Amino acid sequence: METMYLFDVDGTLTPPRIKMDEGFAPLFEECVADKTFCLVSGSDIKKIEEQIPLSILAKAKLAFG
Repeated sequence: METMYLFDVDGTLTPPRIKMDEGFAPLFEECVADKTFCLVSGSDIKKIEEQIPLSILAKAKLAFG
């Protein structure tokens, strides 16, 4: 069985409706580099794309709101 990590976007990885902090993004990428993860939000995918760097989105198994 594969372990999958779920991360909430608004209020957890980013302040609500704000882009991910530029200093935090590389740290997050390093932490999930060898993990399967999904991004979860109450917002639609367009809003998630505005908040999360594309390099992280590309590595997410799923991103859904």
